[in-house]
Amino acid sequence: MSRSLLAASVLLTAVTMLAACAPSAPTTPAAPPGGTEQPSRAPGSQASRPPGELRTLQNGYIALQAYYYPLWIASQYGFLENVGLRAEWTQLGTNESISALLGGSVEILAGTTDAAITAISKGANLKVLANYHIVTPYDLVGRPEIASVQDLRGKKVGASSLKSGSGTIARFMLLQHGLRDTDYELTQVGGNTQRYAALQSGGISATLLSDPVNFQARLDGFRILQTFADVLPEYSLNVWMIRGDWADSPRNQEDLVNFLAAMIRANDWAHRPENKEAVIDIMMKETRSSREIAEQCYDYYIVRHPNALDFTDLKDAPVQNVIRLMRELEDEPPNLPAESQWIDRSFARRAAELARGQ
Repeated sequence: MSRSLLAASVLLTAVTMLAACAPSAPTTPAAPPGGTEQPSRAPGSQASRPPGELRTLQNGYIALQAYYYPLWIASQYGFLENVGLRAEWTQLGTNESISALLGGSVEILAGTTDAAITAISKGANLKVLANYHIVTPYDLVGRPEIASVQDLRGKKVGASSLKSGSGTIARFMLLQHGLRDTDYELTQVGGNTQRYAALQSGGISATLLSDPVNFQARLDGFRILQTFADVLPEYSLNVWMIRGDWADSPRNQEDLVNFLAAMIRANDWAHRPENKEAVIDIMMKETRSSREIAEQCYDYYIVRHPNALDFTDLKDAPVQNVIRLMRELEDEPPNLPAESQWIDRSFARRAAELARGQ
């Protein structure tokens, strides 16, 4: 080998070794499908940690339903990472979710509104921050031999909880048809899929079902006896909530605003037509549904009820309708404090301004 070639070879080897030892570039999440670019940090974002340092928040949600699509999008498509956060999501039952939040194993909960109100009336230190649902997507579904709500007299009706969530809604819907609690047997049989399994087996005659199972029940020949949104168009099934003292920390306050802003951005992103396929795909994956069912979920939330989910504020009517139902069912919390003690809209409003660049 000539002296010049030998020198070039040595130089090439040295450059290769230096490149191998150099720190690798940080991995950037893949751009969301649908032709949109990775969301960039919005002007005014309050995330103050060094680049690449993410705080993990412990978050809870109820059941496995397509209306949680903003949570999945925010986690998987970079909206949370973009504000210095990541989330660990825990699926909880209605009855255990408030205990998990108060006990500290969950920091932010998308949980059942009436369960929160009941806990607050008993002295729980909870803060309700923002709506989750404006429209509650429940159907009262009966076995094929049940022709009407009246046919449920003397029958078993399934719910996730007897005094909150789907139990409250089922009791209210039956009451509209003159059926009081003593006219049928309300049975606690678990979450959405467990209730549908009990309906299929004949263990119950009817139950409250939400997506994706209510759409599957239609295909399977079960009878839709009534749709809750037809009875009460605005109802707060779930809200965003925290433990009151958790927000005493300035760092938690900052992260909470950024968290809610990421959820708002993810929900906005899902409503863009160019992202339709991505939203359907994530609904299929996370709810373990067929494409046909995921398309029906997309049509319900994005096309027919585009305002069903709204995290930008805490609107009065949906929450007041929850309290009204509890009163009509004689479940009204006896010692509910003034709203100023358990409602804090400031975080959601700041998040909405941040998310939309106002």
